[in-house]
Amino acid sequence: MNSRERLLETLSHREPDRVPLDLGGTENTTISRIAYQNVRSYLGMEEDPSPFVINRMMDAVFPRDDLLERFSIDCLGLRPPPTLKANTRELPEEQAFYDELGIRWKKASYYYDMVEHPLRNASLEDLAKIRWPDPARDGRFRGLRQKARKLYETTDYALVAGHIMWGPFELGCALRGYEQFCLDLYVDETLARAVLENNLQLALRFWDAYLAEVGDYIQVAAGGDDLGMQTGTIISPEMYRSFVKPLHTRLYDFIRSRTKARIFLHSCGSVYDLIPDFIEAGVEILSPVQFSAAKMDLARLKREFGKDLTFWGGGVDTQHLLPEGSLAEIEDQVSRIFDIMAPGGGFVFVPVHNIQADVAPERVVGVYHSAKRNLAYFARACRCGVGRRTCSTRRSSRRGSRRRRSAHRPGATPTRAPASTFSAGPPHRERWRRSSRTPPRYSGSRACAPTWTCTPPGITATIGGRSVVTRRSWACASER
Repeated sequence: MNSRERLLETLSHREPDRVPLDLGGTENTTISRIAYQNVRSYLGMEEDPSPFVINRMMDAVFPRDDLLERFSIDCLGLRPPPTLKANTRELPEEQAFYDELGIRWKKASYYYDMVEHPLRNASLEDLAKIRWPDPARDGRFRGLRQKARKLYETTDYALVAGHIMWGPFELGCALRGYEQFCLDLYVDETLARAVLENNLQLALRFWDAYLAEVGDYIQVAAGGDDLGMQTGTIISPEMYRSFVKPLHTRLYDFIRSRTKARIFLHSCGSVYDLIPDFIEAGVEILSPVQFSAAKMDLARLKREFGKDLTFWGGGVDTQHLLPEGSLAEIEDQVSRIFDIMAPGGGFVFVPVHNIQADVAPERVVGVYHSAKRNLAYFARACRCGVGRRTCSTRRSSRRGSRRRRSAHRPGATPTRAPASTFSAGPPHRERWRRSSRTPPRYSGSRACAPTWTCTPPGITATIGGRSVVTRRSWACASER
């Protein structure tokens, strides 16, 4: 099963051969420029001389293919063509710029913050005078169709296109200011609806032009509309249903009329109360699955919405654990999240939102190393405990953990995996914890090095220095 087939299988809520991995599929499921260069240096890879910055405000980049191959990534974000140049007005003396929509951004540490909103004092009459960006300007998408077709025909990546234009609600907040636009929804409904309708029409024009080029070749159409905070939704579910949900429904129906790609919504924070409405509006994929926010318990999300939504994200906490936790804690969280989210398909592994600039490279490598040890579905029946899956020999009881650990003895002999066998990396996480050793670095292939093998039943394997024919369940190199 190749990467494209794997993603389509999990999007259909069936278990593929393994869980798909993402890094750089979208501008919100990727890595910041500084962290990206640090990871390359840590892995002994040459520096990327001109990293592709897909989002200047977040300093987010699309990694080069060599890193995607190193981490066994299944998804590839379509990069805009060279003809698409940002139509900005630079203010270098202030470390600021105006974007194409007239929003002023100012440098704040690693990133840029909005400091000026062009429609903050606008009236209903002023909306008709605004010159909105033109998707046909300067051949904005020229050459993208040929590029998408080449990637579709010559690679097996799952192709992701998106974040072409802001979502209607989030753009209203950006144009008017968050406080002012939320007040508009209460005190000036006519203006608020006019702003939202203008935003939707702008998004429809951009999606129309974009999908005319790439709609035949992509598997995922990704958009964003941030509606959540750490503690709850920005607006009430009732207000979402009145103002925003009809626009989302029209937008997703339009996208679906132009492509067979699945509809992906990025919405940060606590959006639990809105998820049933997202599904009714046509959302098929939800990201980033910020489980550190209120009500976003992963087990609850999977149980209540796992048959209708694919969860693209939620792989590891990027607010606290990834920058501050130990490698053992990171590994343990990744393993537990696989246990919750992987069964039944409908899960794409990637950290919650982008990996930030201050995250040490060994942590990034540790995340994807841990993911690669957990992502094979057959590992649920493995006695070595890869991914902590339960099986006939590792039934859910934790009381047997000491007995299981005793079976992982230092004398076990690792065996090289045949090409057709998933290589999960050393399964002995307890030994790593006791010795405070970091996981091995990647070898450069799609398997980790050194390779430890989980062998299917009925296959001759070398275990403990002798050849045995495995029976009942999966045998591993640590079995006697």
